Order: sequence, then structure tokens, then C-alpha cells
Amino acid sequence: MQDVGHVLTAIVTVCVFLRPAPGARTVAAANLIAYVASPLVENRMDYASPQWAILGVDLLLLALITSVLLRERDLWLQITWGAMALTTLLHIAKAL
Repeated sequence: MQDVGHVLTAIVTVCVFLRPAPGARTVAAANLIAYVASPLVENRMDYASPQWAILGVDLLLLALITSVLLRERDLWLQITWGAMALTTLLHIAKAL
């Protein structure tokens, strides 16, 4: 299943760079950086505990998407923000 995620991430990133909407390249590049950074900061010694470092990466990505969304009001950005906010909330819910 992770292989599907790798392939989909690559396909979406390439598509965004080929036909960008305003702010899309910034969000796509940041998402790609977060996608690579998350496994690097993952706490592999304790999977049961909250992954605080991954939460930090997700919060930074959410902040960037929020800043782009405040400039651009595209529907795709609103959907992207919602998905990222849900991901971040799930991290927080696990911590609680």
C-alpha cells in the first residue's frame, strides 16, 4: 500500500508542476518535502506513542497551506487545507 502512496505522490506532484494553479507549486514542493521528512523524523522506537516530530512537520505544512489559502481562494486549496487539518487533528487526537 505504501508503494501506491509513493506513486500517487509522484504523479500528483508532476501534474501540479505541468499545469499549475496559483500557489500550487509552492504547496506541491512543501508537500514533497514533508513527504520525505516525515519518515526521517518518525519515532521508530515507540510506535504506540504520539509521533510528535511528524505532528511538527504536519503543522508546518498546514501553516504554509494556510498562508497560500489566505492569498488564493481556489477550491483545490480549500480541499487540501481540509485534508491537512484533518491529518493534524488525528495526530492531536492520538496524543489525547
